[in-house]
Amino acid sequence: MGRRLHSDDEIIFAGFHFGGEYIFSNYHAAYAWGLFVMTYLLTKVTRGGGLMATLLHGLFPRRVRVASVRVRHKVLSVRAQLFGAWRPRGDDAPQAAMPKLNVCLLVTGTHGDVAPFIAFGLELVERHGHRVRLATHACYRSKVVDAGLEFYPLAGDPRILSQWMVQSQGRLLPRAKLDDLKEIPVKKAMINAIMTSCLDACTRVDLEDDRAIHAPRFVAHAIVANPVAYGHFHVAEALKVPLLMAFPQPWTPTASFPHPLASLPNNEPTTLQQKQVNALSFRAVETLQWQGLDANEWRQKQLGLRRLDVADRGASLLDDFDVPFVYTWSPALCPKPREWGDNCDIVGALTLKAKDDGGATYQPAKAVADFLAAGGEPVFVGFGSMVIADPGALYDLILDAAEASKTRVIVQSSWSKIEGDRQSPLVATIGPCPHSWLMPHCRAVVHHGGAGTVAAGLRRG
Repeated sequence: MGRRLHSDDEIIFAGFHFGGEYIFSNYHAAYAWGLFVMTYLLTKVTRGGGLMATLLHGLFPRRVRVASVRVRHKVLSVRAQLFGAWRPRGDDAPQAAMPKLNVCLLVTGTHGDVAPFIAFGLELVERHGHRVRLATHACYRSKVVDAGLEFYPLAGDPRILSQWMVQSQGRLLPRAKLDDLKEIPVKKAMINAIMTSCLDACTRVDLEDDRAIHAPRFVAHAIVANPVAYGHFHVAEALKVPLLMAFPQPWTPTASFPHPLASLPNNEPTTLQQKQVNALSFRAVETLQWQGLDANEWRQKQLGLRRLDVADRGASLLDDFDVPFVYTWSPALCPKPREWGDNCDIVGALTLKAKDDGGATYQPAKAVADFLAAGGEPVFVGFGSMVIADPGALYDLILDAAEASKTRVIVQSSWSKIEGDRQSPLVATIGPCPHSWLMPHCRAVVHHGGAGTVAAGLRRG
């Protein structure tokens, strides 16, 4: 099963995942096989090395060194491998020069989800010399390519995904209405298409890009993904490459607040019951999402992987295997919950520089420039990439509020055009434009809570 790396007097017990392996000397192989199932179960319970190390020392008369008793990622530090010197095996191994990797970024979502990964990809390319492919929805092709990154199309339509979120008011479960129930098969088909397209994104050539056709073949050495790409874990396991997760919303269980899709009150928990409900909400959402995925069929037929049975907890793979996770909000806004482990970091917002998002060269329409020059700084009102059911009614509401409070307002539209027939000298409208240009002209921000708009508003102060 393994290969001898050390003398027969020593066992290396390494984590099993993503191409990690249990490595045993031949002398101890018979003992090791017998402990396999026991060890796996104990790692679930102990989440550490104390009990397992004691057990191994008691069973083996010779010297035993436990390199890792947690079922964990093959690469000891994905962040170290991407951003600095890395150690190929164990803390006592000599440092090796950082290799240049093919890094695939798997991103599902709206512009606010994709833009931070463009910033991340540019950092990997410009500062660390990696080759980066950003795989996301086809409508973002020009944005990714113009930024200087390679592109590959993932399945799914972010406009439809956004519309579903607005219709469901952020709930994962549909309302008990016939129209909502009819959409369940459509939603399931799109989510599964997104999941299965992750394999091609990490291994295939983008035939719509002549440059990609003539470039050296891209096969991912590492994957960075947001959770709602869904195929990340399974592709990483199939390719035996490391996986790093990144997201601007909490996805790791905590008692401090509920899962963002659980539709529970997000108040400070004051009782044990509230804390338990918060923690369980993450498991509930994970389970519901897992039930909507045809992951096992895909794993067996396309990836050549075994089925995940009930005991494998397919819904909780990211947590059970301590996959490294970076959360892209400011710790000043929301500190790291105490129960999150060392595999979770809160790193702040990933932001494009003005030269990369167009803010340095952006020129507004004359009407917008005249409005900004005519008075004091306006209040920014924007709803990002939300698909709004009645944008005209929303525009009228904003205009009424501006006139009632005698406040200058600039309204930004995106996929929903927030405009109307009424006019007011207090209100101007603007289409998509760089936040790095617009926010410095504003004195306050009224928004939908999207990660990109939140970060831009906080940067403005």
